Amino acid sequence: MNIHLLHIFILAPIFFYISLFKIPNYIFKYILLLGIVTFLYHLYINIIYKKFKLFHILVVAPILLYIGYYKPKYNDEIYKFTLMLAFAMIGYHSYKLLHNIFYINN
Repeated sequence: MNIHLLHIFILAPIFFYISLFKIPNYIFKYILLLGIVTFLYHLYINIIYKKFKLFHILVVAPILLYIGYYKPKYNDEIYKFTLMLAFAMIGYHSYKLLHNIFYINN
C-alpha cells in the first residue's frame, strides 16, 4: 500500500513538475539520477524476485534518462508524454490503493 502512496503523492507531482514547468538546468541531473535508480531498482526486482515490471524498465526509466541527459526544449513532445504518464500514474495507483483498502476490509 505504501508504494501506491509514494507514486500518488511523491512521484506523480515530480512528473507533473517535469512536464508542466520549464526545468532549471541543475534539475536535469536529478532527473537523470532518478532514471538510473528507476532502471537499476526494477532490473534488480526482476532478476532477484522474478517480479516482471517491464513497464518501468522499458518506458519510465528511458524517458527519465532521455530528459535528464539530452535536456530537450520545453515544447518537446516528450513532456506531453510525461504528463500523460503522471495522470496514468495517479489513476492506476489510486485504483490499486482503493482496491487494496476495500478488499482487505471485506
